[in-house]
Amino acid sequence: MISKKSTFSLLPSWLIRFDFLGIFEKDPFGNYLTIKRFFIFVIGWFTYYRYTAVNKIRIEGSDQLINLPDHGVLFLSNHQTYFADVIAFYHIFCATKWGYKDTISPPFYLFSPARAAIMLLRPKR
Repeated sequence: MISKKSTFSLLPSWLIRFDFLGIFEKDPFGNYLTIKRFFIFVIGWFTYYRYTAVNKIRIEGSDQLINLPDHGVLFLSNHQTYFADVIAFYHIFCATKWGYKDTISPPFYLFSPARAAIMLLRPKR
């Protein structure tokens, strides 16, 4: 089943196709995606430094993310903290979508983080 992408925008429907940068896009809750992407970009650089310089994160098996089924996938970690793992998973998902295997550097994926994660997790056609 092919579904059309729902776009929430401030622009009239005939101008939406010209907003290729997504500046006027909103999520279904009415929040501006530009502001979210800015915060993800800034916070992503801080966490990128933490994962590469301080903690020296080691990633294995990121090529398996491409072939995941659409439903029934569970990610587990062996830590008590929740937020660090979610941020690490987000870095890994975005890096994998941009074609980096078992690494999160260089973090060019932070320039378009939401689109990379959405493209990786969308159903295959």
